[in-house]
Parts: sequence; structure tokens; C-alpha cells
Amino acid sequence: MDLRFGVPLADTKTCGVKPEIDNLAGVGEALLAPNAPEKSVISLRMRATGAKRMPPVGTRLVHAEGTNLVDEWIRNVKVCQ
Repeated sequence: MDLRFGVPLADTKTCGVKPEIDNLAGVGEALLAPNAPEKSVISLRMRATGAKRMPPVGTRLVHAEGTNLVDEWIRNVKVCQ
């Protein structure tokens, strides 16, 4: 997975890609599920407060503004390339 700014979505290896390790109890359909943050592991991990949180250290708080921004980005992805 490569989420650096400037990397085209098709090259991030996230859109429509099944998670290799954990899909969060079946909720996450893909690392990034187009137009569906509630099914996107990227969003779900950012919102998690337990051991499945990303990043896993440094905070126990969910940054609402940051997660909302990522969710809006996911909602604007209509299809995987």
C-alpha cells in the first residue's frame, strides 16, 4: 500500500484490494471500497480504538476531522481503475 500524496489511486494498491491480514471481523470489504467508508479498512482502522487501530500507537483518540476528511475522499472514489 502506498498512500503518498501524488501517487495515482491505481498505483496505491488499495482500491478494491482485499486486506491480507485482517478485514476487521468481516466488515471491511477492501482496503478502499469505492464510495463506502463503512466498508473500507482504511477508514475502519482510523476509527478503531482498540488493538486494530492505525496508527497503533501514540493515541487513544479518534481525530474526527481527519477521519471525516478520509471518509469524504473515499466517498468521492466512484470506481477502482
